[in-house]
Amino acid sequence: MFQKLMNTSDDFVVTLLRLALGVVFFAHGAQKVLGWFGGFGFRATLGFFTTSPQCWPFWLLLPNSLAASAC
Repeated sequence: MFQKLMNTSDDFVVTLLRLALGVVFFAHGAQKVLGWFGGFGFRATLGFFTTSPQCWPFWLLLPNSLAASAC
């Protein structure tokens, strides 16, 4: 099952879609962590996550938001 899930094709369109999604993930992570592209940066994002009672566990995932674009 895992092998079937991780199997990729050599299709050019799929490669373009993955690259486009990687750019979107990078831009989103850079907004949250680095403050690029009009984002508030790490301190403001962490401040929001720590003051919102429903969001407190998500500050642990903040570094992964930027790293997800490399996959």
